[in-house]
Amino acid sequence: MPVVQRIPRRLEELLGADGTDQFVDFLNGALQVHKEDIITTVVDKFERRVVAETSALRVQIAELRAEVKTKIAELRTEVKTEIAAVRTEMADKFEKVHREIGGIHAAIAGQTRWLVVLGLALVTLYPLINRLLEKLF
Repeated sequence: MPVVQRIPRRLEELLGADGTDQFVDFLNGALQVHKEDIITTVVDKFERRVVAETSALRVQIAELRAEVKTKIAELRTEVKTEIAAVRTEMADKFEKVHREIGGIHAAIAGQTRWLVVLGLALVTLYPLINRLLEKLF
């Protein structure tokens, strides 16, 4: 599409019809080349800007990636420490429960011994007490 469609009348009178057409064609050609140069320049600047912004984004992404890796490592360490603490606490609690069970076991064993002794005593003493009572009554 031509950029220059009409030129001033005074200039048209000076150039004549053929000169006017040639001048308009010349201006349109020159403006088209200038337009293409401007578009090329703008596209180049845009591409450079896109490359620069992309590079900046990549740097930010790399920094964020490194920060996330660091935070994950810290979190892993913290979780491992907490798990170790819980394991130690559970081991202590299990040891305490084990000791209490041992105490209960010892008490039951003691009571069982007394029951066995009492049972044997009754088995042994019952006939004697029964004979004494028979003689008395």
